Amino acid sequence: RPRPEPEDLAARGGAGNPVGGERAHHPTMRDEDAWRLAEARTRRFDAAADAYDRHRLGYPAALFDALVSLLPPRARILEVGTGTGIFTAPLAEHGFRVTGAEPGATLARIARRHLSAYRDVEIVDARFEDLAVPPGSADAIVAADSWHWVEFEAGPRIAADRVPAGIDAEGRDAELGGSR
Repeated sequence: RPRPEPEDLAARGGAGNPVGGERAHHPTMRDEDAWRLAEARTRRFDAAADAYDRHRLGYPAALFDALVSLLPPRARILEVGTGTGIFTAPLAEHGFRVTGAEPGATLARIARRHLSAYRDVEIVDARFEDLAVPPGSADAIVAADSWHWVEFEAGPRIAADRVPAGIDAEGRDAELGGSR
């Protein structure tokens, strides 16, 4: 039986995945197939950027209050999947310095427009896995409804490298013992 093209897989949709498609790193997929599928999913999600920006709800203030209580003032945060900046703006309002990784060009453009008033926010056109930041360069990594976009095996290892004191190699919060 021939293997379906990634675009065909993405068009099928998947339970619990609003963008559709299979998990990008399914254990039986070859790396190149997983990469092509992830790219197709990113393009599909990016194509809906304007609608996402108009309709996506924000996050509760208590969440940001909790981050303020856990992190040092002006903490350096790496954000996974910035989207249109819905989670980023409150981080910046609380004085955090944010580098956001967003692979969708349209999403990143909208985020930059929304966040242009914040001088300590940088949106990078990249996947989290490809973000060129030095080891130990962040105080925290946040992923607001976006961690499922990160490569299944590489994500926790990369996160542990960026915030070595906070995340173990399996992606668990070293201090709290839970999943981030």
